[in-house]
Formats: sequence, C-alpha cells, structure tokens
Amino acid sequence: MSFDHTLLLREQHLIEASAGTGKTHLITTLYLRLILGRGTPEGIAHRVQNILVVTFTIAATQELKNRIRSRIKLAHDAFKQGASEDAEISGLIAGSAHPEQDLEYLKRALLWFDEAKIFTIHGFCARVIQDTSFEAGLLFEQRLDAHPHDALTRAAQDVFRNLMSGLPPLEEALALSLWPTPDVLASAMAPLIRVPQLHFSPAPATTGFPSNLPAQMRAAKEAWIAEDITALLRRSDIRKNSKAWHRLAEMEKFCQNDILAPDQVLWHLWTTSALKTQMKKGFEPPIHPLFDALEVIQTALARQGQVISWLWQTNLEALRAHLIAQQTQGALTLDDLLTIVMHAVIEQPLLAKTLSQDYPAILVDEFQDTDQQQYAIFKGIHQAASPDHLLMLIGDPKQAIYSFRGADIHTYLKAKDDSEHQHSLQTNWRSSAELVAATNRLFDQHQLFSMENRIAFLPSLANAKPNPDALTLAGQPAPPIWFCIDDPEFALRTQPQDRARLAAKCADEIASWLKPDASLRVNHSQIRAEQIALLTRNRLEAELLKAALQQRGVDSVFLSQDKVLEQDVTVELALILNAVLTPRHRPAVLSALSTQLLQTPLQKLQALLQDTQALNRAFETFTDYQRIWRGRGIAALILHLIKDQNLAQRWLSQAGGPRVLTNLRHLAELLQQQSQITSSREQLIAWLIQDHQQDTQSVEDTQQLRLETDADLVKIMTLHGAKGLEFDIVCLPFAHFGKPPANAANKPLVCYQANQAGTIEAWVNLDGRDDLKQAAVVAQQEEDMR
Repeated sequence: MSFDHTLLLREQHLIEASAGTGKTHLITTLYLRLILGRGTPEGIAHRVQNILVVTFTIAATQELKNRIRSRIKLAHDAFKQGASEDAEISGLIAGSAHPEQDLEYLKRALLWFDEAKIFTIHGFCARVIQDTSFEAGLLFEQRLDAHPHDALTRAAQDVFRNLMSGLPPLEEALALSLWPTPDVLASAMAPLIRVPQLHFSPAPATTGFPSNLPAQMRAAKEAWIAEDITALLRRSDIRKNSKAWHRLAEMEKFCQNDILAPDQVLWHLWTTSALKTQMKKGFEPPIHPLFDALEVIQTALARQGQVISWLWQTNLEALRAHLIAQQTQGALTLDDLLTIVMHAVIEQPLLAKTLSQDYPAILVDEFQDTDQQQYAIFKGIHQAASPDHLLMLIGDPKQAIYSFRGADIHTYLKAKDDSEHQHSLQTNWRSSAELVAATNRLFDQHQLFSMENRIAFLPSLANAKPNPDALTLAGQPAPPIWFCIDDPEFALRTQPQDRARLAAKCADEIASWLKPDASLRVNHSQIRAEQIALLTRNRLEAELLKAALQQRGVDSVFLSQDKVLEQDVTVELALILNAVLTPRHRPAVLSALSTQLLQTPLQKLQALLQDTQALNRAFETFTDYQRIWRGRGIAALILHLIKDQNLAQRWLSQAGGPRVLTNLRHLAELLQQQSQITSSREQLIAWLIQDHQQDTQSVEDTQQLRLETDADLVKIMTLHGAKGLEFDIVCLPFAHFGKPPANAANKPLVCYQANQAGTIEAWVNLDGRDDLKQAAVVAQQEEDMR
C-alpha cells in the first residue's frame, strides 16, 4: 500500500483510492494510529468518542464499524502477544515506546466502542441537531420525516395557491403552462432545491410584462375576427408553403376564445416584419393596422424568456422559504438536516468551534459521493479548529457516478485543491495481475475522464502474482478484457432492435460458457452461473437480458435498488388488510379475495355473490384474521395468511412466484416495525400505500428488494447497484453511452461551468444556451466513462 504511515495526522488530506486498493484497510489503520497517538500532534491518544468517521450508506456504516472494531481487537491481542502478522500492526508494536500504555489505549477503545462516532452524513447531522438545538436555533423537540417528497409536496401546494392568486394574467398563464399542478411544480423544483447559488439563463426579469399588454392582446384577437384578417391574408401573395399560410385556420380559431397564451407562437407569424419574409418573390405584404399592433405585442412578448426565468427563480425561493418554515416548526427531512447544520456551522462560529473540539479528527469515506453542503460542514468544522486538527477525505473521482442523487464531482475537485496534502493508493489487492495490467493499458489515456484532465487515471500496481490459469480458453491463457463487435458492417437498426440483438448475443455467450464441455474456464474449473454478473443502465435492459437468458435455459435474477414498498404486491396487501379491518364489509372482502395475490378462482368468487352461507364463511375467515392482527401483530397475521391461503404452494409453482413470496415476507417485517410507531391500523395501511417512489434521498437498506433465492443464478444489476461488488466474470452488453441529457421546458438541465475567475458555477439552462448544453453533454459523457 503506497501510503506513508509515519506522516503527521494534522491539517487537510485527500487520499485517492481506486477500487481494490485497500481503502477500508487504510481507514482502520488510521483509526488505530489515532487512538494510539501515532502521528497526532503532541502524541495525543484520541478516544473513540472524539474520532468522527462518516460514510455514505447505513450498510457501509455498519460494515465500517465492524471492520474498525475487529482491527482494534486484532491490535489489542497482538500487543498482548508482542507480535503480529499484520504489517501495519507489527510496525505499531515495533515503534511503541510504552507497549503497556498502548495496550490500555486499545482496551479503552474496545470498552467504549459502542460510543464510537461512526455515522452516515445524515446520522451525523441528526446527532448535531439533537445535541445543539439551542445553538442551531431550533426547537428542542424535533420530528424527523424520512420522506422529503412529502415536505416538498406540502410546500409546493402552498406556493402553487399563492402563485395562482398573486400573478398578473399573462405571468399566470406562463406559470400554468410550466406547472399545471402542485405535483408538477414539486417534481420540477426537486433537482434544484439542494443546489446553492443557482444562476439562471436568461437572466431573470426584474419586472413582468407591461400592464397594458393583456388589453392589447385581447384587442388584437377581436380585430382579427371583426375585420376578417384571415380572408385578407388568403387574398394576398403569401407563399403557400409558409407557416403564415398553413396556420391561418388555427389563428382564426385561437382568436375566437378568451385565452391569451403568451407562449403561443401564433403571435409572431403575422407581424409587419414577419410578413415581409413570407411573401412570394417580388410581392409586397398586405397592409393593415393589426399587423403593426402585432409587432408591438411581439416586442413586448420578447421578454418572455426573462419572465419565465423570473418565475423559476421566484418559485424556487418561495419553496425554500416554506421548507425553512417547516423546519422552525420542528418538522425536518433528511435534506433539512444537511441544510440546517451547514448554515449553523458557517454562521455560528461558537458551534463550529464546539464541534471542532468534540471531533479533532474527521475521516470522510466515499468522499466522491458528497456535495457542496456536506463539504461545507466538514470544512467549516475543520477551519474552526487549530491546524493541528485532522480532516482526512478518502474517495475516488473515477467512481463519482451518483449525480442523480446530488453528488457533485466539482466538490471533490475543489476539496482536492483545498487540501494541503494529497496521496494515492497504488497497489491493487483485489484483482489478478493480468486484469490490473489490462486495465492500466485501457484507461491510461489523456483526458479520458475529464476534458481538463483534472481526473487522471493513476495506473495501479498488482499485489497478486501473475496467474495464467485464472482465465483460460481451450487450455490457453485468455485475455482478461474482451471486446465483442459482432456487427462489423454496423448495420443500421432501430434502438429496440439493437438492444434485442445485443441481449441475444450476450445470452448466447453465457449459455455456451455454462456448458460442461465449455472451453472457457476459471482456474481450470467449469464456470458457474453465480460467478457471472451482467451490468445494465436500467430496468428495460435488465428485463431484455433476463428474457434472453430464460429462452436459453439459463436462470438469472435482477438485483435492483427498488424498494419493496413500490411493488404491486404492496397495493394488493393493502386491499387485504383493509378487508381484515372491516371483515363484514362485503365490497372490501370481495376486493381482497379478487386480488392476484390470493388468486381466488373465478368460480368461487361467483359463488360468493350468490351463496349467502359461503359469503358468511368468508366474513368469518377475515374476522379470524382480525383477531390475529389485534392479538399477535401484523407480522403474525401475514405469516398466518400465507399458510391459511396456501400461498407458498400456489406461488412457488409459477414464474416470478418466489419474488412475490419474498416481497410478502419482507412487507411483514417492515409493517411490524412501522406498527411500533404508528398509532392506528388505519394509519399503518395508509403508510403502506403512500407514494414512496419519490423518496430518492431516503432509500433505506431495510426497504430494498431482497434476493428471493440462493440458487446458482446469473446476477443482473444496474451499474450503480454493482458498485463495490465482486464477480469472476462481468459483462456489459450495452456498453455504448446513453442518450445526451435532455433540456425539457419544465425540467431544465442544471449545468456546471467555470466563470472567468475559474470558479465553478451552477446554471439552470432555460433558454437552451449552446455553451451550457455542451457543458451538460460533456459532463454526461464523463460520468458515463466513470
């Protein structure tokens, strides 16, 4: 591992750690040095309560906590024995001036490790708010709403009502064309809420349209009809292939209604200047006062882009104000935690200094996945301290692939510039020597990951010795990276045809690898399905691969980041639970029995409509279910339902059945947990069916879909879901880059561009500015390469 373990642990450091280079091992080593006082100013041995470690997910936090605890235990035992096979621990023992005291430090760390400060960023911010409500200016009693979409929806509803009641008619019409409902407003603003200091293009207007413009527009529409302008234009020498000719009937109809529609292109087609360009060669345009009036209207409407920009800016500020108001009332979302702590750290020096005293050493893992707010928190705490305090940022910019979650690669690069010390881990401890060499050869190219080459590929050193038997083809060493181009003529196809072809090609290859007599081997052994992973961009590609493999008799599973609460079985279970709540309500019971989940035969359902006794028996069954729910809880009810309705036997015999049963048992666990904090059964059902899909910032590990079987299956997963996992064989059937980013009117792109001073600025590209569009395309291509 190319890292100097004698360096002083002070000031700001940034460590670039590529995949497989021992990042977690380094963190545990740094932690050991901190608790033993090795490299710390004045040799201070830090307590675990004073070392802050932050990582990205709940699962990563738990894994890191376990790894650190295990390493401390290993070091403790090694210090007792006076020797260790662990190179770093052996070095700590050899360099110990007081082994007995170091042993006491390690013992103290193990004794108090349950109080170790190892968090996700949201967990850390929640702790700060809990411990420093007074300093942060918050209520002492806070409630955390883990669903930021709900808070944004409430704010959007208030802003929408105020927007529609307070705008002049033309501005209101533009706003409604952009955001016809509060939900559309919330969805459009969601990507912008967390981006500080946004710039808008074009520059927002300072005032709206002229106050007399609506009256001028109405007068023009009335004049068009009253003076039969359509007939006048049809008698003129307008070119028959021009818009001014083809859209006359549309303008006639438009002028017969009361809608002003300032964004309607029809206002621009028959101005005096526009008509001059629409005439046959050598002919003059018709003359009428209305055409001059339309010219005046067109000039006033030319400010429309700036007015739209003003609407975006105004409503974004209003939404932020509403969300802040919700914070002061004690209702916080996960995003609020970051915003509050960031402002508190920046604006209240005493709080920042207190936190810096509490945490003289801060280690941030997966730093490439952070954003401006998160970096501002860590930087603010560190800057409030003396230079002797430590801020250690560990990440890999080549793994920065979460921009859709708000991660900002420019924040990483800014932190790199800010760091007094920069390091890199160069030895790959995970991959074969052959794969390391091939990867170095493939990616060690100039400007591959960024146009300015600020994200450089650093070639790795292989720890493993060459192993020509790792992957063999017909008994001979096989190259570790293959490119398959089976269409050398590049025949033109539609995108669906191309995807289907690539999926079929990949499935054919995998099916051939899995045959007993296959020539491709791993360590001279037949390849198993579970050794293979297929990486895709989205669900559509995953489903294509799954179907293609199934056609060839190869079983596979799609490992997604989806949540079980978004699956169809959730809605059906809610119908069943509603019937359990009202077991003698005929429509509710019949709806439950009609679900795909219970699979009640059609003949039985028809009998219930005609046979009162059969219906009463169904009522009694659901009454029994209600007793179980009340007496033993929701999980017991669902497990009893699976047994009583024979769901396991029914579903396991069907394609996709194991997934349904896994989801159902998973829902039983989640509902049991939620029932502990929900006051009524009705509210529990409401929670089950609420809109969880928008809560992209709060995808809890407990809610993600589980693997339905441990069988020998080919694993299909998205590129984002595969990050951090290991497989012997990895295939990218759709390796081509995706579509360029689209700039929709109600969902504009956020682009990043350097100003003249070199500072990166965030822009909302409302007018399709070419330089911003190109910046967005380049950013997308760079992330695709990563």
